[in-house]
Amino acid sequence: WNSRLETEHKRLVDSFADTDVICDATSGVGPFSVPAAQRGIRCFASDLNPDCSKYLKINAQENRVKNLVKCYNMDARVFIKALLSPLASDDVDHEKAWVAHKAAYDAALSEFNAKKREAKETKTPFRETKPKLVWAAAEDDGEPPAGSTFDHLITNLPASGIEFLDCLKGSFDRKVWAGRDLPMIHTYTFKAATETDDDVVRRGSGHLGAEITNATVSEVRDVSPNKLMVLLSFRITPDVAFPSENEETDAKRQRAN
Repeated sequence: WNSRLETEHKRLVDSFADTDVICDATSGVGPFSVPAAQRGIRCFASDLNPDCSKYLKINAQENRVKNLVKCYNMDARVFIKALLSPLASDDVDHEKAWVAHKAAYDAALSEFNAKKREAKETKTPFRETKPKLVWAAAEDDGEPPAGSTFDHLITNLPASGIEFLDCLKGSFDRKVWAGRDLPMIHTYTFKAATETDDDVVRRGSGHLGAEITNATVSEVRDVSPNKLMVLLSFRITPDVAFPSENEETDAKRQRAN
């Protein structure tokens, strides 16, 4: 957890909507996921370093937001690919299940608040437990759920995080993402003094394997006299996210075998 980046962590988290879902693929100990969850935002968070993963979970528990942070200890590419993998015929549609759970929670919370107000007005004892919104497990979150959707993907590893863009092209399932906006991608990287913002975008496009359009490059901080830390943000487009018809046919054939 780099305290020098606290302002940047807050800036990015503040840009999220309360209803968003975050995929924090190089989460460290949770400088993005934990503050986001404190706002009620659901987070998939993973780090390859087992110590980071351990303290990510501890931080989520200590800050009482583990119910909204699913924690994993995985390679970023494998983690992202697992979340984006299509639902099997017998898989639970986790987003539909969440919508039903959230509706039940909202109803229970409304009833709880009404009873609490009534008890206060009538000056009678009130000992009911407040309902809790639960999305993640208290301890082991198991395997990343296939067919997951999210609104933002973060790779917070400036030295190499931009390279993880190579796992996105053609990895999104049309059926899972039908009717949903594709996510914003936020990848931290370094920018040499001799580079322009366009150079950073071109470098990202090279790793993605497709042209990045409508990108922004935001300066984060000076690392050295000749190097800046920057954030490359863009929304992945359908022509890049979804596989071609031939690729879809091949994928279906492989799954059938």
